[in-house]
Amino acid sequence: MRGKRVYREHALQIAVAHMLQIVLDPTRTWWTAIDHGVGKLGVVEAGIRKRRGVKRGLPDFMLMAYATWPTLIGIELKSDKGELSEDQLDVADAWDDMGFPIYLARCQEDVNAILEHCKFPMSHRLQFFTEGKVHACARRLAKARHQRTSRRRKPKNHLPLVLGNPPQEN
Repeated sequence: MRGKRVYREHALQIAVAHMLQIVLDPTRTWWTAIDHGVGKLGVVEAGIRKRRGVKRGLPDFMLMAYATWPTLIGIELKSDKGELSEDQLDVADAWDDMGFPIYLARCQEDVNAILEHCKFPMSHRLQFFTEGKVHACARRLAKARHQRTSRRRKPKNHLPLVLGNPPQEN
């Protein structure tokens, strides 16, 4: 079961990375995703990372913003049934003691709510559509090894997400 959960989290991480690229103001923010490796690392690779100083339990995303508080936040992505490990809880406690929170998100809507809660500078707002009811996090994830038919490539500036209204200029 671990394998399916890892792939769901990876698909969510790809979607969130795309979302952050679109919504965050690049002149006032900086962010990165942490590459933890796919699935379990081999003993040799895990040993090399440990000797290089890579810490266990880091959040999936680290975001910094100019002129906001907190200036640094972490976002840990989990699937519906995913739970935080002891290492992740220890890192969250250490960051919190220093005044930098780590948030848990299970969907893009959660990430959007975190960004708005922390007042991170955004150049665009996303609008998540609901069908007249409270919207649970949509889980439309690609299946592994999905066969695609050949198709024309979209232009590089094509954005597949629906963007909200851009901020008004004064």
